[in-house]
Amino acid sequence: MAAVYRELLAEAVKAGVADSVPPVRTLQRAVRQDLSAGERAGLKGGEAARRRYDVFGKRPRTHRNACWEGDHKRVPVRVALDGVAVCPWVTWFIDVATKVVVGVAVTPHQPARDAVLAALRTGISRTDPYGPFGGLPGVVRVDRGKEFLCRTVERALGAFAVPVDDLPAYKPYRKGTVEALNGAVEEMLLVSLPGYTHRARPVEAFHPDPVENLLSYPDFVKVLLDWVAWWNTEHHPAGMDAALTLLAACEADPAPVEDVAEERLAFFALEDDGRVRKITTNGISWRRRAYIAPWMAGHGEPNRAAPLGFIRDFAASPIGDAAGQWYSPSVPESIRKKE
Repeated sequence: MAAVYRELLAEAVKAGVADSVPPVRTLQRAVRQDLSAGERAGLKGGEAARRRYDVFGKRPRTHRNACWEGDHKRVPVRVALDGVAVCPWVTWFIDVATKVVVGVAVTPHQPARDAVLAALRTGISRTDPYGPFGGLPGVVRVDRGKEFLCRTVERALGAFAVPVDDLPAYKPYRKGTVEALNGAVEEMLLVSLPGYTHRARPVEAFHPDPVENLLSYPDFVKVLLDWVAWWNTEHHPAGMDAALTLLAACEADPAPVEDVAEERLAFFALEDDGRVRKITTNGISWRRRAYIAPWMAGHGEPNRAAPLGFIRDFAASPIGDAAGQWYSPSVPESIRKKE
């Protein structure tokens, strides 16, 4: 307000009418009378400050799994991956009623539909190593992200009759639960990690942390998943019963949980183009490469067919062996021979 008064006075002096400027107290009183508290906060602190004075409707309290909210977040922490510093992304879903983080997927690059499917897969399943949270949600709420609204995700959720609520763009308050989670993880965890990019630094003195001093990507994933486990089992978020953890609140909810058989989730994160391939003695041919898998033994005949989803290589659904090697459901024969 003082700066506005000085500007008005300078313009009046330049025009030769300095006596026409009212006292500063009069100007302050006029602003308080004509502008709302939100408008005054907006002039002082910007749009974010103005929104704190807005009035929003509040959705009624529901039961667990009535609605999930999903979002991507670019993690403002540089981590080391193959000698290069990258900022990972996290894709997660949170139960609106209990504030439990039901599904998480972390990628070292900008996420695509495979990250969405992987996060949904971990959220729906309640068997080890997932759970005890999860089950089928009544609806999934997202904000027009192309990865959430693609045909693959729509088809995967449609198989379980789960609708996707497409919210208007640039309306973060319409999915405030997951937006609050995005802010909480940064304030409670990310600011304390090496390589945090939003840390205050002197002007013209920005020197990124050397790659050697950063967390490795696997270590960061472990730290983040440990924080999610703490959030679900020990934390007491605002707005919830202070005497209950989120785990206890979820278990106390009487609403039934609709589980999905694991055999129906086996290929949930795999994309299928609807075509079939023949299983021959060389396996399955796709894009001039032969794919083989142990389950094909004994089925190598010309008339045997398999959907493409069995051979498409997606990192979201790995299958491991006792030696610690990870494969998709089918792996090119040339790769197996090299190993």
